[in-house]
Order: sequence, then C-alpha cells, then structure tokens
Amino acid sequence: RSIDIVPTICDVLGLPAFPEFEGVSLLPLIAHDTSPPGELFARAANLEFPYRFALRTPRYKLIRTIETGREELYDLASDPGETRDLAAEAALAEVTRPLRDAMDAHRQPLRETGVQVRAVARDGRGHEIDLAVTASNTGTLADPDRVDLEDGDRLVLGPDGRTLRWTGQVGAHPVGIRFDRGPARPLGPLPAFEVRARVDGRDLPPPAIYLADGASHPASSPFVYRRVPASLFGGEREESPLLAGATPSFGAHGSEPVSIFLWRFPDERTGAVAPALDEAARRRLRALGYVE
Repeated sequence: RSIDIVPTICDVLGLPAFPEFEGVSLLPLIAHDTSPPGELFARAANLEFPYRFALRTPRYKLIRTIETGREELYDLASDPGETRDLAAEAALAEVTRPLRDAMDAHRQPLRETGVQVRAVARDGRGHEIDLAVTASNTGTLADPDRVDLEDGDRLVLGPDGRTLRWTGQVGAHPVGIRFDRGPARPLGPLPAFEVRARVDGRDLPPPAIYLADGASHPASSPFVYRRVPASLFGGEREESPLLAGATPSFGAHGSEPVSIFLWRFPDERTGAVAPALDEAARRRLRALGYVE
C-alpha cells in the first residue's frame, strides 16, 4: 500500500477510511512514524514487451525471465549490486515462495485477458512483413497495451477496432503488439481471428501461423485460424480453429523464414477453450494442407 489523499482527508476529519481505497494516511509520516505503510506493488509500463519481471521486499528481490521461467533471487541488504544469485539456496525457499506467489497473482490477469500478436524470423535475417488480423464480431483490438516494433514499422488499427494492419521489418528478435481487454471493450469468450500475412512479398502459408490460449505457453498448444469449408466441421461457421500438428517455438521448427504467433486470452469467467478436432476432420484438413 502507499500514501494517498483520500485516506489522509478521512484521517484529518476523524472518519474511517473507505475500504475501496488501498492507500494510507499521510499523518503518521508527519508525526515522524517511519514504519513502512504496508505492502507496495508498483508496475512500470513503457509500452514495450517486458522480458523479465521483478518483485522486491525491503531486503530481497525476485526476478523472473518470462520466456524460460528462470528465476533469480538477490539479497539487497548484503548484495546491492545483485551479483550473487540465491535462487537455488534451499534455505531461502520460504523467502522465494511468497514472492513467487505474489508475482503469479499479479500477472494472472495479464495472462487471461486480451490478445497478443508476435512475429519472429527463424533464419535470423531481416524480412519485410505485411500482416493483417481481423477479429470476429465478438471482439475488438483497440488500444494496444504494449508495442515492440522496429523503427519505421507502420501499425494501423481500423476505426471499428476489429482490424489490424502491421507492415515493417521482422528479424530474430520477436516483435509484436499486445492488447489488454477491459470492461469497455470485451473480446468475448472465444474470439475468432482471420490472419493473413505476406513476407518479402509472398503469402505466408497456414502452417507458419499459430494461435494459442493465453492460459498456457503458446509453444505448447498452437492453433491456426483460417477460413475453411464449414462442412468440415458439420456447421455453418465460416471461421474455425484448427489444431496444428507441429509444436512451434521461436526459431526451432518450420521451413518458413518467418512465423506468426497469435495469443488468444479467453474470458476467465467462462473458462472457455478452443474445441478439439476429431480424427476424421483432422485427416481431411491434413489432406488439404491445413495441418501437418
């Protein structure tokens, strides 16, 4: 918690502080009470993709690398320069556990809301990319939460919030856009997407485009969203999710020089997940070249 205006006013007037406000009064500090006001959880945002998150107490600091899950622990009192990683110290397990739990609790909403689009060049070279993403009527892509693009890239959001056009450069460093979902722009429990991409002036085939639920790592549950005949699914839906046969990871699989990854963050209130394909549908899609 941190010092705030409303709790201070309530304290001056002798009124109980409203439970909706997490801050504390300034008066104890004026009275030379130097005890910590309580837990403080501050988040800095600069519209770029954070590759590492950190959480600290007055003494310890826990750092987590997002892509690998690797954790580092430092004792700031004895090692302010953060040169000795203590994460493997069994004696400090009780220190690491509450920090890890607090970090998980803080990041959970980010994993369960919004949409994220990223691209990476598997061959490590620079490529021209032209990417178009269209959301279904249940969703909107408006107001990006964080952006990590190359200088000179062009990003255009449609006026209805359903379309995104991204042109520019992609290399070995993953680049992309993240959209957090808020109450004013719900994406719906299972938003569908049509993804079309051109790399160096050539259409990128479906096996190079993946979609995954945000509740799991995108490299472990890939999906491809493409327009397919509705008869394949026994319904009338024009767009359907296709479970990809290969498991993608940045720079590891696929013959195409560039891969597109689209994270879909389902509605946490419904716990919705993408429907699975039966084996007959999978065989027909494999024959058409949609899955491997």
